[in-house]
Amino acid sequence: MNILLVGEYNSSHKTLKEGLESLGHRVTVVGLGDGFKRRLVDINFKAPYKSGLAKKFNVLLYKLFGLDLYSESVKRQFFRRKEDFKGYDIVQLINENAFATLPKTERKILAYLFANNANCFLLSCGLDYISVKFAMDKKYRYNILTPYFEGKEDEENYKSIVKYLEPDFV
Repeated sequence: MNILLVGEYNSSHKTLKEGLESLGHRVTVVGLGDGFKRRLVDINFKAPYKSGLAKKFNVLLYKLFGLDLYSESVKRQFFRRKEDFKGYDIVQLINENAFATLPKTERKILAYLFANNANCFLLSCGLDYISVKFAMDKKYRYNILTPYFEGKEDEENYKSIVKYLEPDFV
């Protein structure tokens, strides 16, 4: 089988790739390398506008005009190589925001993957709607939001987590 693994956070897709290849499958891992961790991927997207002055400029543009240069950059990188992302028997996404772009951009990328590949599957790794909703519903005794619920942390510290509950991410 020809398999595309999308996203990488903790070498889970790298490890899965090794096992699948040992069984004779062709496997490609695409992602951002998980930022500072620099996880190994076969097709690595650059993540500009994520630090320093470029990040501040991107935030300003987004606040003023709703334009996210990071999301646009990832979308351009993806569609420039779109032929590399079609014709797979299986596509597995690490989560529903594997490219870490704005939801509207992520939907365009996912629509292409779904339309051009046989079977697509979704994991729930890292932060995403499924896991954050589960945590918010207090299904575990302790979870990533426990300090938030107990008022031990400033709400500002949890914006990057609870944003996954916003309608665009659902």
